[in-house]
Amino acid sequence: MEDFQLDLIIGEGPAARSGAHRSAEVTLVGATTRLGLITTPLRERFGIPGCVSTSTTRASLEEIVRRGAGVLGFDLAPDGATEIARRSRGTRASPAACCGRVARLRRRRQIRAASTPKPRRFRR
Repeated sequence: MEDFQLDLIIGEGPAARSGAHRSAEVTLVGATTRLGLITTPLRERFGIPGCVSTSTTRASLEEIVRRGAGVLGFDLAPDGATEIARRSRGTRASPAACCGRVARLRRRRQIRAASTPKPRRFRR
């Protein structure tokens, strides 16, 4: 990687040929959610191991819900976005859970052909 060259081996056994292929200078960026599965030499080769925090605050989850509703093309009441974000509980999987709930809400809404959805209040 450092010398911008890719060494290739073509064929097998004694008939195998090797060759080098020059490549353009590029910037390589990698991302994983399972850093422990990458070998130490490969991980150290990149030089800057960083960690991105997840969006687990309720305000950021509400923004994700509102954006998801906009992408899917339907109106969502403000208190509906708040309720979906609240029920996501702020875990690491919260953004994906929010998007899944918005998609499910859209499907239900298409089936029921209802107006702007509002959260239901469950009573015990």
